[in-house]
Amino acid sequence: MADGLISIFLGKLVSIIQQDIQEELRLVTGVREDVEKLSRTLRSIQAVLKDAEERQVKDNLVKVWLENLKDIAYDTDDVLDEWSTKILMLKEVRPNNNLLSCCFWFKQVGLHRDIGLKIKKINKRLDEITSEEDKFNFKSSSNVNTEEPINRPQIRQTSSLIDVSITVGRNSEKELIVSKLLTEGSWQETTSVPIISIVGMGGLGKTTLAQLVFNDNRITAQFEKKIWVCVFEPFDKVRIAKEIIKAFHKEILIDNDISWEALHNLLTDSLENRLFLLVLDDMWTEDVFDWDPLKLSLNFSAQGSRILVTTRKTTVATMLGTTYLHNLELLSDPDCWSLMSRIAFAERATQECQMLEGIGREIAKKCKGLPLSAKSIGGLLRFKRPRKHDWQDVLESHTWEEVQEHVLPALLLSYYDLPSHLKQCFAYCAIFPKDKWIYKDELVKLWMAQGFLINNSSSERDMELIGEEYFDILAMRSFFQDFRKDYNQKIECKIHDLIHDLSQFLTNKECSVLNISNNIALELNYSNARHLVVIQNYKDGLDEVSIPPLVFKAKNLRTLILPMTISVSSDLFLHLTCLRALSLSVPHLRELPNEVEKLVHLRYLDLSSTRLKELPETLGNLYNLQTLELNFCGELYNLPEGITKLTKMRHLEIRGTEKLQYLPQGIGRLISLRRLSKFIIGGNSATGREGCTIKELKDLKFLQGGLEIRGLGRLKSENDTNYADLKNRKHIHKLGLYFDGCNGQFDAVGKMESILEGLQPHQALEGLGIGCYPGTKLAGWMVRDNGLPNLRFLRFYACKNLNMLPPAIGKLPSLERLSIKAMDEIKYMGHRFFGINSADAAKNDCEAKKLFPKLDSLNILDMKNLEDWVVDTEEIETTSVLMPHLSYLYIHNCPKLKVLPHRIFPAAPLQTLLILQCCIILKGRWWMIGHRLKSSLSVSILLTRSVYNKNGNPIFAESL
Repeated sequence: MADGLISIFLGKLVSIIQQDIQEELRLVTGVREDVEKLSRTLRSIQAVLKDAEERQVKDNLVKVWLENLKDIAYDTDDVLDEWSTKILMLKEVRPNNNLLSCCFWFKQVGLHRDIGLKIKKINKRLDEITSEEDKFNFKSSSNVNTEEPINRPQIRQTSSLIDVSITVGRNSEKELIVSKLLTEGSWQETTSVPIISIVGMGGLGKTTLAQLVFNDNRITAQFEKKIWVCVFEPFDKVRIAKEIIKAFHKEILIDNDISWEALHNLLTDSLENRLFLLVLDDMWTEDVFDWDPLKLSLNFSAQGSRILVTTRKTTVATMLGTTYLHNLELLSDPDCWSLMSRIAFAERATQECQMLEGIGREIAKKCKGLPLSAKSIGGLLRFKRPRKHDWQDVLESHTWEEVQEHVLPALLLSYYDLPSHLKQCFAYCAIFPKDKWIYKDELVKLWMAQGFLINNSSSERDMELIGEEYFDILAMRSFFQDFRKDYNQKIECKIHDLIHDLSQFLTNKECSVLNISNNIALELNYSNARHLVVIQNYKDGLDEVSIPPLVFKAKNLRTLILPMTISVSSDLFLHLTCLRALSLSVPHLRELPNEVEKLVHLRYLDLSSTRLKELPETLGNLYNLQTLELNFCGELYNLPEGITKLTKMRHLEIRGTEKLQYLPQGIGRLISLRRLSKFIIGGNSATGREGCTIKELKDLKFLQGGLEIRGLGRLKSENDTNYADLKNRKHIHKLGLYFDGCNGQFDAVGKMESILEGLQPHQALEGLGIGCYPGTKLAGWMVRDNGLPNLRFLRFYACKNLNMLPPAIGKLPSLERLSIKAMDEIKYMGHRFFGINSADAAKNDCEAKKLFPKLDSLNILDMKNLEDWVVDTEEIETTSVLMPHLSYLYIHNCPKLKVLPHRIFPAAPLQTLLILQCCIILKGRWWMIGHRLKSSLSVSILLTRSVYNKNGNPIFAESL
């Protein structure tokens, strides 16, 4: 990791010197010599760091030497960053007046002298480090500048929690546990839910085996509900209870301050007479008083329910009252080789595999039956050239003999094989608590804030793309696991406990997790910490607590992530001035102190979900800020004018800020922006402040991901849409077009139709939302067949004058989710809704036999005038397949709706049907729908008292 830090600082040193030259500044005599000496010394030390990092495992003196070196390296970075920032600030205020220019020159000289003194002190400390280095006789490495991994294969991403294709040697054990879960046997006699415990050491594959069982089709068919809860340490019954409840009631909102008694009753009600499989993964607690309250609720379940537990300790299984205990065996050497080779030989020729098989099998034996070791070594070998001597080096490495508590030799080998820039990215992950889900996007932003992302190619590449590549390579080398996508398609993952132990071993006191609920932790010394995450147990309540004083003693902190209960004061900004990343996602936070400007090194600031109404103008002095997270700040109505000075800003996230009605004029100066959740046209009439115009969008050329454009109703002319140039923005994947600000007059309607026509997006667009549109017709690019071939998500909201949707929507080949809300003029959804135009209907000829071919989710909401939803041509119904993949249908607040298109239901694999507040006068067809839904075990139906049958009686799920 030290090697990576020094590489960063050398690059920064060169960049700053070049920046000085570009600004026609000159280093003061003497300062230049100190800078050159610093560069030489760092390069000299860098040459021996590979050997030093490997020797630190068994030589504590070397470990101490490396820690001292890293302290100096961090202090060096602070000096260089201060230098770079002051150059940026001077550039911002550079005068044109000759007299002022003279004063400006003296300021430059003063800056260099000040920096020169600090560099001289660092050189003195490095001299001492270098003299100590001689005692260790380190081996010099000749390839210190080699940063790119060798033979990089094609990167493959997966969202699956378990990849069966790389799971070996567990089939017989899976079958045994499945049979135990499915058979009653003597368990019919017990009054408690039977518990099966999988017990084994870390890295043996307990979670993998549980996942295989959990995803088995026979298990899915047997149980009404499957629930997966990762327990970890410390045991938190409140969190576990909430996760179980939400598995049964996804839409439920549970107060954070709910009492245990109320939560316990809610849990019992949720489980009563329900047939479920509950997996409790990674149990550690041996305290029966932790377990008994949950057990009491679980025992109210239906006969046949089961609990599957994974744990490292037999004592845990005993405490739980395990019905069947399964001791997980080590993999055989052939199975280890099979697992390792599947990863190592991915995308390689058969001849290469055969040539290396002999050595590979010997390496597999050294994994000692541990799947985690086999996967890790497989990831290492995948990046090696297919040469025998490279594989032989791995086999004969002395690291296999270096046994450390909680650290597997195979994992150390994989770490040593990483290039230096990836070593520090992996080691940084020690800041996350064990078993925490980590968002790929956020991790890349944090790496960026620390300066870990280096472009070693000759071409210019976005740091975000470099970070994604780093993440993918670490994932392919098995440093990350359990990949999945959330509802917004964001990738998240976890780190295995033993790999987390390795990262903590490597960073020692550098990265720490402080649990303020633990009195022992509060007595420890964190003064040397560089990255700190503060956490708190949920069971302690959510009352505000002060930041522990020991945090302020860690004056060199570069990362600080605080829990939602923390009370924030100005002391934080006065004491921790070295911060690069600060997370203050604290709901209690109502005001950000002016002292935030003291954090001159800050690159990442997360203020999401706070109650801030505005931000201080001093925020505009954070010249290095790259990421500002303000998502779901529901009270925020104003951004400071000074934000337009932050030209290094790359991510301005403002989703869920409905009260924010304008952006400051000059937002177009932020030409480095990659992510801007929302672009608002127009000013604030209440305050008289001028906002930005659509012309400023022209300068934001690098925007990517999702973008909402609001205030389109304020545009003066359809020609203004040329500034947006959406047709050529291929990196905008999701687009929202909102016409708020329109006066609704007749002449304005025609203008808005022309404006929508001019906002044609790129064909690569995946998501589109149109809201508050006053036009009576949609744009030509929307009504053309296959006009948006990659569109997966489509939403219409409050388009009050549209009385129909174009047939082209039903023919979109990639559409997965469709939402139609508050479209008051739509009274009838007939054949056009399904993608059948009038000509097709007349001649009974529908070109597309599958209509809405990939639609998975459909929401019809607040359609107060919608009466009928049918296809009025029976022949077309019978010859066309309608919505063959629809699994989720939600109809809400459609009080006049009388008829549903019953022919959807035989074809659609519905899993969820929600009909709320519809007051339907049901026809006979509804009973046919009910009959068909009843035959599907996976369908859950929720009907409220506002839903009635043909006799005027309320219908509930059981009556179907």
